[in-house]
Amino acid sequence: MIYFISDGRSFHSFTKVGYTENSAYSRLASFQTGNAHKLIVLWEMPGGPEMEQMLHRYFKACHYRGEWFRTNECFLDLYHIMSNTACAIMAKEADESVCILKIANWLETACSWSTSWDKMVDMKKERLNDPEWNVPHLEWDITKEII
Repeated sequence: MIYFISDGRSFHSFTKVGYTENSAYSRLASFQTGNAHKLIVLWEMPGGPEMEQMLHRYFKACHYRGEWFRTNECFLDLYHIMSNTACAIMAKEADESVCILKIANWLETACSWSTSWDKMVDMKKERLNDPEWNVPHLEWDITKEII
């Protein structure tokens, strides 16, 4: 299971992208012990260690330290594109192993793209204007996530 855990304290917070064989919530408890800020699970998706490494490459422009990434505009835009794509794949594919393979293939392609801000904005606009793209868009306002 791939997880996204954030400290959610402000727009410029940090998000951990990792892998666990269990639930993200079991990992959350261990991370919370060493963190002064309240941590939240943003999302879980199917995947293993290879998927985790692909996601680290995908988010490399926002890398901070280890498996932690700055939750800035670039990260949020990359996150929206990736999560919307993964949700669309998961909605169409019942077999989890096929789903993981399709997400991995998409990530491999995405990792070869430029990670510039302008490129990501253009991609997001294309997706939002595409009538074939009928998956509900995940609009995530980090200020609403503060607990």
